Amino acid sequence: QDQQRDHADLGEADHVLLREREKLLHQALLDEIDLRLRPFGEAQIDDLDLVATLLGRNLVSEDEMPTEVRRRALQAQVRAYVRQHLGDATLDPGAIADAHHISVRSLHRLFEDEETTVAAYIRDERLARCRRDLADPALSDRSIQVIAARWGFRDKAHFSRVFRTTQGETPQEYRARHLESARIVNSTASAVNLSR
Repeated sequence: QDQQRDHADLGEADHVLLREREKLLHQALLDEIDLRLRPFGEAQIDDLDLVATLLGRNLVSEDEMPTEVRRRALQAQVRAYVRQHLGDATLDPGAIADAHHISVRSLHRLFEDEETTVAAYIRDERLARCRRDLADPALSDRSIQVIAARWGFRDKAHFSRVFRTTQGETPQEYRARHLESARIVNSTASAVNLSR
């Protein structure tokens, strides 16, 4: 019986060592992802952080994951959630916190080390989608208001003010400038294709 207890104790010690190795492996995986993906965009890095975290959860229980790993995983989940719900005009820190079962205060703390706030992140992501759509020749038949509403800007005047403040030009000016550039490129490409 004493021998069985010794084996059980040894089994528990081995189990603890295995868990520590798994934590180190998970952290090494996240560090490697960070190192190799710095040249890529934030969205791709967030997605890969999320994948690494999901893999890590299979290695260790969430309670045993290092705090920094849990924080980064939650931040990646929040960013992915924001990108998926940009069209929802009611998307705000309260809705995001509710969706992730955390307090608004915890959500804001999650972004303390970032160069932005939660609300600014939402606004910037929405503006990026609006800029992309405004510059897209295939969407030139859609009104600016429709594009703004698609990405969660309910009020046309508010959208115009925010856009002008961040871009230094109105949405109409931005669209005209980008569509003209696209027209010139397309005209040049067409002329080259015709001469062949």
